[in-house]
Amino acid sequence: MSPILIIDDDADYRAYLAELLARDDIPTLVFSSARVALARIEQQPVAAIVTDIMMPDMDGIELVRAVRRRSRNLPILVLSAYEPDVAEVYLKAATAVGATFTGRKGEDEVPLLRALTGVVDFHRNVQRRGRRL
Repeated sequence: MSPILIIDDDADYRAYLAELLARDDIPTLVFSSARVALARIEQQPVAAIVTDIMMPDMDGIELVRAVRRRSRNLPILVLSAYEPDVAEVYLKAATAVGATFTGRKGEDEVPLLRALTGVVDFHRNVQRRGRRL
């Protein structure tokens, strides 16, 4: 099973998201750097990406663009800790460049992670059935 990448410059938040996914036995890889995570994606297949919108080395919008150049179908969840008005602007931009899901930290992450894992499970089931045909 390919892991879900978690990319956030906040170590506590990375650990929190990894713990949420671990409760459903979903493997994760965690990164504080979007650039390092992007290099890892090129080396190892991943099931999905969960990323912060604003990070020091590469923001979430740049990351989504870079991933979309390589994979149009990889599920990407972009989260923001900004105030609602500011978050809305950044998250709309993330959606415009190809984010699958967007949401605010502290409000949306649990239902969005469930939706993301549902998409990942769906893709895995389709791939399994395709291999049997």
